Amino acid sequence: MAIPYCVVPICVPGFATLIILLVLGLTGLGVAKIVMGAVYLDECEYEPLVPIYVLVSGCSGFFTVLLGRLKPNKDIQRSKQSKSSLDKFLVFLGGLAAVFSFVWLICGSVWVFGNYSDVMNGCPGSPNCCEKSIIKFAMTVTIIDLIVYGLILFVLVCICVSVICQAVKVKDSAPGVEAGIAGSLKQNMKHNQRQLRAKMTTMGKENKGVTPEPGKTEVRPTGRDVYGVMTPVSGTGNAAFVISNGH
Repeated sequence: MAIPYCVVPICVPGFATLIILLVLGLTGLGVAKIVMGAVYLDECEYEPLVPIYVLVSGCSGFFTVLLGRLKPNKDIQRSKQSKSSLDKFLVFLGGLAAVFSFVWLICGSVWVFGNYSDVMNGCPGSPNCCEKSIIKFAMTVTIIDLIVYGLILFVLVCICVSVICQAVKVKDSAPGVEAGIAGSLKQNMKHNQRQLRAKMTTMGKENKGVTPEPGKTEVRPTGRDVYGVMTPVSGTGNAAFVISNGH
């Protein structure tokens, strides 16, 4: 069965530089959000939530970045339990901030996209309108945030698919690896047996014509994992031995 293999190029040269530029760009965008939201906070009576959305979006982005950079002081001696509790708390806050940012983006998209055309047309039927600069800025940053969230989601999906493909590939290749190990062990055993037979043959040729002293026993390998006892047999013209396994 052909297994799809997915690779996420997160270790290619220049990827770290791209991440740094992206973080710097998002940081600058967060500053711009805070400034624009504060300046035009009371300049959009047609939809007062638009400048509030921009201001809160910038603040939540800074809070998320701050949580990502926040680490316990290594110089402070703390128990493993307290370190684990603090790490879990930071992870919880980071997840909560990410969920809030996503939900806030959805709400802001409704406020911005729903009122953009009316504001650009002069807010027909309403005596109070909204400054076009803030609605244009809100539209731009909303589109940028949607693109960034889409890229993050795409990368996460690719990573998950890559991990699943690797796990399936390792699982399917396990029987072949086991068979290869078994075959290698079998070949090594056969090789050792051939070497032992050759050694026994050589020792038999060396001992040919030599008669051990009566009653003297000698130990010789029998070709098995144990040693046998070679006992001379008297009354023969040549050297003859009786091999027992020693038990």
